[in-house]
Amino acid sequence: MLRVKKVLGFAVMSAVLAACHRPVLPARLIAPDPYGNLKKSALCQLTPVKSEEDGRKLSTEMTVRSDDGFCTLTLKKPEGGSYASFGVVPHPQQGKVLIYNYEGQTYLNYRADTAYAGDDAFTVILIPSIDAPRVALDVKVNVQATPIVPVTPGAAATPAAGATPASPTADTSKKPTNETGKASAQKT
Repeated sequence: MLRVKKVLGFAVMSAVLAACHRPVLPARLIAPDPYGNLKKSALCQLTPVKSEEDGRKLSTEMTVRSDDGFCTLTLKKPEGGSYASFGVVPHPQQGKVLIYNYEGQTYLNYRADTAYAGDDAFTVILIPSIDAPRVALDVKVNVQATPIVPVTPGAAATPAAGATPASPTADTSKKPTNETGKASAQKT
């Protein structure tokens, strides 16, 4: 009986420890989407983040398309890790900013207003830690409109090579009608 209790205890402990095991996740090639609904913009070009000598003023530029998709900039503190806190002042006039921390990095997502084309700008205030000075990140944005492909009216579809176009066929199942719409008698 004692041996059965030891075996059961060992089995329970193994199950508990197995539940704690977490597999090593592969490195990401794209920004994670913890919300499950972040659409990526078809155009997202970023310049490298530039820093002034003291490191308290950063700047970058992004080119995006106004297609309801986000353009993502990944940030890390110089010593590594995500920023403790952040804010946006002033906010962009022609878009939205979403900033979040995830797996030791800070992600800045910008989405331009639909159908807008032109320039936008905003400043992100990054707080590395409680006692560290704040860092300002100036972001200049060039928003390009989503191209519209015009449809040519009256363009007919071309039949495939070797195919013959369908011809209308007469419906012979109906009886001929007179001017009043009633079936007329045919004399034979």
